[in-house]
Amino acid sequence: MANKLAVFFMLIIIYSSCSTLPKDPELAHFVGDIYFDPKQDDPQFMLCDDQEEVFQYFNFSRGMQIKGEKKALDRYIKSQFKKTKSSDNGYVRVRFIVNCKGETGRFRLLVSDLQFKEASLSKELTSQLMQITKGIKGWQIIYHEGKNRDYYQYLTFKIVNGDIKEILP
Repeated sequence: MANKLAVFFMLIIIYSSCSTLPKDPELAHFVGDIYFDPKQDDPQFMLCDDQEEVFQYFNFSRGMQIKGEKKALDRYIKSQFKKTKSSDNGYVRVRFIVNCKGETGRFRLLVSDLQFKEASLSKELTSQLMQITKGIKGWQIIYHEGKNRDYYQYLTFKIVNGDIKEILP
């Protein structure tokens, strides 16, 4: 009985030390959160949660949430993309938020080489991928725990010789 009681108290201590509400407001969010930046974000794009609680895309275990699923997304992107003159190789990741109305905003770009080291690719290529991503329609509204939720989404483009070789996820 004493061992069970000790285990019970140990679990309570561990659980309480893992609280998701840190006392320091600077640590209140997670790595990779996208905060509003008036220099690059549309002020008309609004999150639906006052706390700015934006779920990660994987929190729902439902895969990509877009009308027509991944095949339709790939078809749309490839129909819009124009191969560049550059011989760029690398990954271009566009991360953004889908709000509870299915609208998108707060787009961020991350570029790496094929070994995942920070790199830069041509502005022509990265700008085109950003514009194509911003133009995608049909993001699904996520309903979770009694209400519509804001969530992060991303697309990663594998670029080989200035052309899209693969679209992830």
